[in-house]
Amino acid sequence: MHSLRQLRLLEYIINQLSPKNSETFNQFSSEEQFVLKCGAIFLRSGRIDETSHQSGDDWYARSFRIFSEYMTQLGIKEETIQWMKPIMCESCKPESAFKNASFRESLNVNPKTKLAFESLNLAHQLDLVRLRNDLTFVKPKLAILDKGKESYSEITELARSLLKVTGSEYDQDIKIFKENSFNFIEIFSRTETILHKFIDTKKDKKNEVAIDENRSNEIEIKKISLQMTEDRDVLVILI
Repeated sequence: MHSLRQLRLLEYIINQLSPKNSETFNQFSSEEQFVLKCGAIFLRSGRIDETSHQSGDDWYARSFRIFSEYMTQLGIKEETIQWMKPIMCESCKPESAFKNASFRESLNVNPKTKLAFESLNLAHQLDLVRLRNDLTFVKPKLAILDKGKESYSEITELARSLLKVTGSEYDQDIKIFKENSFNFIEIFSRTETILHKFIDTKKDKKNEVAIDENRSNEIEIKKISLQMTEDRDVLVILI
């Protein structure tokens, strides 16, 4: 459910990008747009224990390996998969903690890489609503959006609305969360409905052609999300 909420938050972020960042995003190939959304699904797929943030090794890299296996099976170009590697493996880290020293330079010279990195980071950090009420620390990161910090109330309301629909393993009563985990198709649709109450429909209308072109990708993302849900017991063994 964490992955699904991140996906919806990323979709909101993409819809609400500033004109300059929208122009950059429009330079993404359809394959790059697809793997970015898949990155939201797999960003923390390799993490076993969220309480200690440790799983015996580098769970950032473990998450990327799982992502890479799925993308390879889907026929995504290796170059595109590797483009996502530092974006996922260095996510939400301060630059001083980057294991890939050259990635810092990539962020400075490649607007597409920087936008992908910042968008995924923001989506992940917004879903910390499951753990904390105060998300004001994300305000500076909202600079990539059209309304900047003015987006704070709406985007955090979306994060809370998604959490309410999916439930959380941190709820006092986790019955709803457990039931939803085994009812993925319905929750996938319900979170999509929630998202469309928040997104800018005018922007969607302007980008109608692009949306139609990417519809097959959206169907594939749904299949991947469902497959991850069905494979969760296998994933526990793998990770």
